[in-house]
Amino acid sequence: MTAARFVASRGVHGSVCIRDTTRANRMCCSFERDFQAYGQDRDRATAAAMRMAEICAEALDQTHEARTKKEEQP
Repeated sequence: MTAARFVASRGVHGSVCIRDTTRANRMCCSFERDFQAYGQDRDRATAAAMRMAEICAEALDQTHEARTKKEEQP
């Protein structure tokens, strides 16, 4: 597997986002923290949003890698 193209990172105002490292770290999408689901616990809400972003970034990486391999085949 190559280096990760999509990475999860902290966004502005506490949100979590996915950034594209090949496009000057442009933000692809963001995940808001759900305070109500975690009883107003900011740390747990942030950890949950970060985990969701990490899972999505990994899936984007795998999809991008598969598409790149398919395009390289003759």
